[in-house]
Amino acid sequence: MQWTPVALGALGGVLAVPLLLPGIRATVERVWPVTAPRVVVLGVAAGIAGAVAFIGPASIAAGLVWWLALVPGVAAAAVDLHEHRIPNRILVPTLAAMAAVMLVAAIATGSWWPLGRAMLAGAGVFALFYLFAMFTGLGYGDVKLVGVLSAAGGYQSLQALASTLTLGWLLAGLLGLLLLAVRRRDDPLPLGPSLMAGAGLGIVLLAAAG
Repeated sequence: MQWTPVALGALGGVLAVPLLLPGIRATVERVWPVTAPRVVVLGVAAGIAGAVAFIGPASIAAGLVWWLALVPGVAAAAVDLHEHRIPNRILVPTLAAMAAVMLVAAIATGSWWPLGRAMLAGAGVFALFYLFAMFTGLGYGDVKLVGVLSAAGGYQSLQALASTLTLGWLLAGLLGLLLLAVRRRDDPLPLGPSLMAGAGLGIVLLAAAG
């Protein structure tokens, strides 16, 4: 593992906090003011996410794609915890930036399959869960977040895609069981944090196994 990209990823995550705050303020500030302690927690979480992004991927491009998925995803998870929704004002710029990095990397290296794999993974998983959401209580924000994370995982490898999906939903299921255990059955289950944690955990486990 090269520690320089990991350290720069962590630093970049912390420095990105001022860019993340508008997406949070636009949805929750009136009922959940963005205070100094919360900014510190957000900075720590974004720093961890930025570091994790570069732990596993073999290429800088794949690490940057994960960084663009995970660091803004921290803001999306924060909103989801409070509002139980994931705003497009966070996901759409995130996906656009990821696509730009993947396209530039494909042009620079002449290798187009990672880009194609990411597109197939993101679009395919999004379509599958969109259909699932039509007949269940799954939120469409969660569907879009799954699509974004699947595109990032697919860009890295099929193993990363599988771990992203499997661990994210496994953590969500464990959280649901925990809510049942403490008899809080009526509490809505925010999936965003679980999906984000599962993606990050998948990166770490793949790096440890490789």
